Amino acid sequence: MAAALLRAVVDRTKTPPSDARVEALEWFDAGYLVETYRQLGLIYQHGMLPRHDRWTSLVPAELVAIDGYALVHKAIGLAPDARAELEFAAALIAREPMTTTHLRRAAEGAAAGSLLAQNLPHYDVR
Repeated sequence: MAAALLRAVVDRTKTPPSDARVEALEWFDAGYLVETYRQLGLIYQHGMLPRHDRWTSLVPAELVAIDGYALVHKAIGLAPDARAELEFAAALIAREPMTTTHLRRAAEGAAAGSLLAQNLPHYDVR
């Protein structure tokens, strides 16, 4: 089911909609989901949760080459009105030094009092 979900989300990116914001969110969904699956795989690989006999990689072989971070980065460029939130999401899947860069950009663009602004103090924004 997980692989089918990822395939469906990736397939949505193949037919660009007329609305740039919708397109951005489609790219974001695909990128974030593939990186979420990869991180879940690391949890099992490093014994952070008990292994289940039926567990296998959630990223199907034909999609393993997808760079989810690159797709999220593409979404950031397509949706300037959601830039701060997408920068925050990118920080969660990025590696240093980009994690810090994305957090800083999210903080710079967060609307005062927004949910994003309320959550940023829990992260090391330099």
